[in-house]
Amino acid sequence: MLAAAGAVDVHLRPSPAFDPGGGGTILQAEIEGHRVVYDTFDVSAISPDLLAWATRYYKRSFDPVTVAASGRPDIIRPLGLNYGVYATGDWRFRRMGWSLRGLRRNNVRDVATRIARLSSAGSRFTDTGRSTASVQHFEEEPGRPGHQVLLLTRTWDPTRVQGDRAEMRAEMNRVRVEGIRLLRDEFGPRFLGGLNPSPDALRDFPDLVVDPQVVKKPAYLRAMRSAAVCVTSRGLVDSNGWRLAEYVAASRAIVTEPLAHEVPGEFTAGRNYLEFSDPQSLVEAVNHLLSDAEGRARMREANHRYYLDHVRPDAIVARTLEQLD
Repeated sequence: MLAAAGAVDVHLRPSPAFDPGGGGTILQAEIEGHRVVYDTFDVSAISPDLLAWATRYYKRSFDPVTVAASGRPDIIRPLGLNYGVYATGDWRFRRMGWSLRGLRRNNVRDVATRIARLSSAGSRFTDTGRSTASVQHFEEEPGRPGHQVLLLTRTWDPTRVQGDRAEMRAEMNRVRVEGIRLLRDEFGPRFLGGLNPSPDALRDFPDLVVDPQVVKKPAYLRAMRSAAVCVTSRGLVDSNGWRLAEYVAASRAIVTEPLAHEVPGEFTAGRNYLEFSDPQSLVEAVNHLLSDAEGRARMREANHRYYLDHVRPDAIVARTLEQLD
């Protein structure tokens, strides 16, 4: 996007180790003599090897305590909110070619999925590709009126882990499930929400599972862009979830659990979102926003400005480049 705007000069080439089936979450880049790491892992842990290599390290799940203990806190900066998005004009045909060149007997399925996601036609069948997840599909001006309260989420199966991790998942599920039930009782047909139809949700909470068509990307995006209030929660490892970035991109009024990780710029409770800590405070926060049209409009304007400055993909990268010494 920055190259298309003439702001940077970009040349891409596959490295000898390029794996078209891999889902990379870390990018190492050499930029005018700087060794830059873009780390989008959910967890707050920082790779010692990458930190030793880098002259600047941008971390998605930026935890000040972890950063302070890293040994090189002076080079680590928060990267910002994260979501799955495709840019217009992102060399997709070239990357399709690389994927085919990297085809191996053990990665056929992954390569086929990657090519389908890059294709405007094929990605309609993947639900996470260019046809439904390009930048413009998330964006919405703040002036569009909204009516519904939106909370589409998922459960995590506690039987797949043990000990404290199982208890953590069970508690996370409890908060989400009770929140959905309270919102449904409080707002009736004005509430659009429920659980993704995963096997454990169908087993444990069948009355809260939504129709699979509701969570298809096109339907979800339409609902999100027209909702009055959007609700989200922390990720499985306390990361700032993708839903949060998507809501900001759509200039929504937001209710969320307290953020565990820092983001750049001014993104604060009361201005960009309201916080909740339990199901009852969730209902109270939603009611507060629904009863305050002016406050809701201010929040949407604030999120639109924050999106343009700190969440839109080209804005994220431009900011990191400006910070290079």
